Amino acid sequence: MKARQAPFEIMAARISEIFKKNRVSPDVKLLAALLYHLGLSYRSVSLAMKLLQVFSHESVRLWYRKIGSILPQPEKIHRSIIAVDETKLSVSGNFLFIWQAIDVERYVVLALKASTTRGELDAILFLRRL
Repeated sequence: MKARQAPFEIMAARISEIFKKNRVSPDVKLLAALLYHLGLSYRSVSLAMKLLQVFSHESVRLWYRKIGSILPQPEKIHRSIIAVDETKLSVSGNFLFIWQAIDVERYVVLALKASTTRGELDAILFLRRL
């Protein structure tokens, strides 16, 4: 009887097959791709991973293009009602506007954004990101 492999082991084996040159460890490449997949920008990933190994944001983009298709895709959830609200805070004498979007049915925070201005453009940019 054959032992079943864990999904992570299968993914790691597939990733080691994809990457031929390994100046950067395949594990680091996978972690960088996962961070981008979870919502960080390419630059943010390269800056955050600087402690492990230095690489450019372009490297993260190329790695994600290679392995992004085998990463688990999140399920799309139909949301009937989304509430958007903004709150004005005073921080060190300056005003800061906190925008938030909430799924009303599930009481889940979908997005947060802080801005120094409160206008139509801020609302449109927040809703587009949502």
